[in-house]
Amino acid sequence: MGKIVKYKIELEVLTPVHIAGADYKSRLNKTEYLFNPMTNELKIIDNNKFIDFLIEKKIVNKYIEDIGNSGNSGHSNKGAEKNKIKKKKLKLSLSNFLREHKLYKDLSKFTKKSYKNLDIEFEDEERKRLNIIKLLTKNAEGKIYIPGSSIKGALVNFLLVDYIVKNRNEFVNEINQIKKELEDFVKKKFNSFKEKMKKLENAEKLINEIQKKILYEKLYDENSDKNIKKFGMSVSDSFKNKRDVKINFYQDIDEKIDHTDDDGKTYLSEIREYIEPKNTFEFDITLDFEMLSKTRLKINDFDDLINSLEKATNYLIENTLELPNELCSQNLILGANTGFHQKTIVHALFNDKNERTQVLKKLIQGRKNKTAYLNNDKNFPRTINRIRKNGELKLAGLVKIRKISEKEVGK
Repeated sequence: MGKIVKYKIELEVLTPVHIAGADYKSRLNKTEYLFNPMTNELKIIDNNKFIDFLIEKKIVNKYIEDIGNSGNSGHSNKGAEKNKIKKKKLKLSLSNFLREHKLYKDLSKFTKKSYKNLDIEFEDEERKRLNIIKLLTKNAEGKIYIPGSSIKGALVNFLLVDYIVKNRNEFVNEINQIKKELEDFVKKKFNSFKEKMKKLENAEKLINEIQKKILYEKLYDENSDKNIKKFGMSVSDSFKNKRDVKINFYQDIDEKIDHTDDDGKTYLSEIREYIEPKNTFEFDITLDFEMLSKTRLKINDFDDLINSLEKATNYLIENTLELPNELCSQNLILGANTGFHQKTIVHALFNDKNERTQVLKKLIQGRKNKTAYLNNDKNFPRTINRIRKNGELKLAGLVKIRKISEKEVGK
């Protein structure tokens, strides 16, 4: 067995970071919060306490009639009355319901948490569109943590970016084939959406094959065609924090690469909870250097890992995101709202900005999108997600990781 080393790592948040789970607990709909855009005060409702309160006041049926459940609110299933709450169209807003039944005086009885003077700037029309609030990932105790899968996903993406930027000549055939597939995709008339998607998937498969070549080329089971789905790196969840994590809420803003007849910015109809700068987290990275030696990555020690991350981050920020003055100490971009850039190797494959933009545009426009306004957006791709903080647009998710200690765990 080759050398295996476990590194204790500190992660420092440099610009706001948002990482959310996929379950309903991370999403609040309009029945689960009250937001006052005039004072920027947010109150999150404790649904179980609220429904118990309504049952006690004998107005739960009125609530069901006027509001119901407009989404996955996580209302308690205890009791027959609570089970009556089904999905239905929202008739009244929660604030109007509380006002109509003079319940604002009792708000403290079913408020889970309250935040005042949030740094959120709305244009008048955007206030009306506010719909979803997304919360950070929390453990069973309600404490904020960073999942190891999120950290590892970002690490892998950046290692791929660095390798491809330095070795584009290895992928000339794939690059040309991707362009050809997408040109054919645009020109051809399809008889069905299924046929259209199959053609688009040809280009996507080529992109995925590049990742497999870099990470798994030598890690195949000799008795089958299946590749071994690991390449010598494991990452733990962040440990229990030594102090409370400071958070804030910010509105998402999409800034497009190739805007034409507008300013290229779109205020999205959701607010996310963010970990604020200067918060720190600790976690473990374990590197199996024998497994890593079988990849194309040149990772022989921890310094190699950090150097690769720094080069990839600098490439994305300076050449792709075009933010050379954003910060100078980050070596990773982490979490949601950090854009499409680090989530695809396309940005590393295509050095020319216009060529890269056209490839991304065809890939994204070819897919059905759940958000209606994006389907009609002629200014694709929506590639740079930012937040507005203190009146300025900021790229979210910039972090710095550093080694605290190391321990060899295998020989």
